[in-house]
Amino acid sequence: MVFLLYDLCVTPVAIAWDFPMKGWLLYCTTFVATFWTVDIVVTMRTGFYQQGTLVVKPGLILKRYFRTTMLPDLLIVLVDWLTVFANAIFPEEQSDNPELIGAKLVRFSKATRVVRIISVTRVVRILEYLEHIGDRLHGGSSLKYVGDMARLIVIIIWINHVMSCTWFYVGRVTEGDTGTSWLMDPIRDENSPLYSEALPLFQYTTAFHWAITQMTPGSMQARLALAITEGGSMRVVQALSSRQCVALRLSWKVFPRNSSGAQPGQ
Repeated sequence: MVFLLYDLCVTPVAIAWDFPMKGWLLYCTTFVATFWTVDIVVTMRTGFYQQGTLVVKPGLILKRYFRTTMLPDLLIVLVDWLTVFANAIFPEEQSDNPELIGAKLVRFSKATRVVRIISVTRVVRILEYLEHIGDRLHGGSSLKYVGDMARLIVIIIWINHVMSCTWFYVGRVTEGDTGTSWLMDPIRDENSPLYSEALPLFQYTTAFHWAITQMTPGSMQARLALAITEGGSMRVVQALSSRQCVALRLSWKVFPRNSSGAQPGQ
């Protein structure tokens, strides 16, 4: 669960901001690569149910795994290990010198790091895990509705997290038809520093603010100057969107039940 959350939350940030692969980030990537390598081996030996019958034959298990997520899992793990070995043997600071051995390998590992965005498809496992937790809740339908709404809110927050990282990545590596991007705009006025000169925390909160306002009517431009202020505005917008989600979820739960049965009073 911890490694899955790391892939879903930290990986988009590391790719968007292009943080150097060293220190704690390199150690965490090594642990994650080791875990998913072991997970591939375990998955190859894990049986599954087919029409109520437990299938434990290795050939059928491998065939089913190959038809589902085996190739993406192998691709992600290979990119992880390439990144780990390239940056462990040849420090990333030396990759700017083309005459040094391994510089091309380090640059290649940075280029293929974008492939790790495929790991966000593992959000399906998070959904399955949350669904299992909801099934184990004992407290009637009301508690189950609360669990469903909490799961929906978590999914919305994660989607906005990925959108904010994508928006920053696009602004960092591409230029529009005007030859610039939103990162080259001043934060408040012409005398203010640019968004590209701000701290990563402020850049992330600004990007998250933009992402979450796209899910509500009346999108606004981010003109706030402090990361803590950005966080406050995000909580307000998040609360409004969460209330909408709760209302929609309750309507979806209640109206089918009333329409499927008899009319009230009958």
